[in-house]
Amino acid sequence: MEKNIQCICFLNGLTVVSEVVEIMNEIGEPDCKLIDPYKVTKSNNDDFILEPWLDCTNQNEIMLRSADALTFVEPKGNILDKYIELTT
Repeated sequence: MEKNIQCICFLNGLTVVSEVVEIMNEIGEPDCKLIDPYKVTKSNNDDFILEPWLDCTNQNEIMLRSADALTFVEPKGNILDKYIELTT
């Protein structure tokens, strides 16, 4: 099964790249599981840097309410390549 890897953009400007699994809960929320999330930042030479998101924990699966995200988009090729390299 192919992984659903997305960039998640938040209202505060944070962008995270992660495998996203939609969860159907009876109570409704949280409704997304992020697997191996990485914070995306831009370097001085317009390249992208991926750093572990929430480095205060060893968890690699984080539950999220999709309503807390501004949008979910497909990552650019170089971001996707770096993410796959980091997570395989």
